[in-house]
Amino acid sequence: MAVQNKENIDLSSSANWRRTGGMSLSKSLKRVIYWELGIPLALLSIGIYHGLMQVIYRAGVLQQPAFAKLNYYQGLTLHGVINAIVLTTFLP
Repeated sequence: MAVQNKENIDLSSSANWRRTGGMSLSKSLKRVIYWELGIPLALLSIGIYHGLMQVIYRAGVLQQPAFAKLNYYQGLTLHGVINAIVLTTFLP
């Protein structure tokens, strides 16, 4: 059985999908989707930075006890707190 929209146009083929203009989303739903993609990407980039800094610190290249004003355990705690917030907020 073919998937149809309210105008009874077959949406199962890609030609009809393009002809109907695809899927339309409300402005508020688009904003939520952007936030749900933007926050994890920002947190991932922060995590990559801290991971790289930890490697450099443990390799002996960097001699400071803390980077970005966070020592290792503060960064680890921040990582756990952010995971708890993100996992309980953005996952159903």
